[in-house]
Amino acid sequence: MINRLTLAAALGAAVLALPGTALARGGSGSGGGGGTSTTPPPTTDPVVLCDYSLDGVQPDGSNLFSNQVADAGCVTVRQFNGTLTLYKATAVAPWSYVVTSNGGGTNSRVALTYTNSVTNQKIDVRIEFGKTKIG
Repeated sequence: MINRLTLAAALGAAVLALPGTALARGGSGSGGGGGTSTTPPPTTDPVVLCDYSLDGVQPDGSNLFSNQVADAGCVTVRQFNGTLTLYKATAVAPWSYVVTSNGGGTNSRVALTYTNSVTNQKIDVRIEFGKTKIG
């Protein structure tokens, strides 16, 4: 008699556990398992190239400041004794740049044109006292 009660209790517990197990697995439909999953596309944030740690007042009293040029590169300008000069420019493939004005003298304008060799997209950069234009 004890064996019949134990068997009935075990079967009852098993029957009650089965639907819960099926739901936990996502069932047998199109719910949770067996399908293909897609991964989200990578972000398209611009590559940061500027080393901003160099920016600021230098030991000689000059001042360096950097500007990110979208995903094309970085331009760092030096300001000293009332003039602006190009300190450093970088580009990331497939971008390249041409310096159209190196600053200095009475001009004090730094200007570059970045060009993407694949898309032929151009980005003009112009940095003057009180005005920076990238685009």
